[in-house]
Amino acid sequence: MLEWDRQRRHEEIIFASTSPDLALRTVEHQVKRYGKSLLALLDLAEPGQDTPAYQALLALDTQCQAHAATIRTLINDAGKRVFEFAFCLRACR
Repeated sequence: MLEWDRQRRHEEIIFASTSPDLALRTVEHQVKRYGKSLLALLDLAEPGQDTPAYQALLALDTQCQAHAATIRTLINDAGKRVFEFAFCLRACR
């Protein structure tokens, strides 16, 4: 599973992966790519203004946080309610 995730996300830049052992040009290339990605979220004429791309990112983040909260609730309740038929039906949907 970890290998699959690594392959799926290999083009995303994560600064934790810029270890001191990486070649300098590799690190510079990753930082440059990351900078270009961030600039795509900004309106260069009005940097304080939220762009549609940034608003979409915020909407996705809000959805992700809501899903994570639901999962945390289900996990916390699962131990107490695992033998309740209605709970199991709801959790399996």
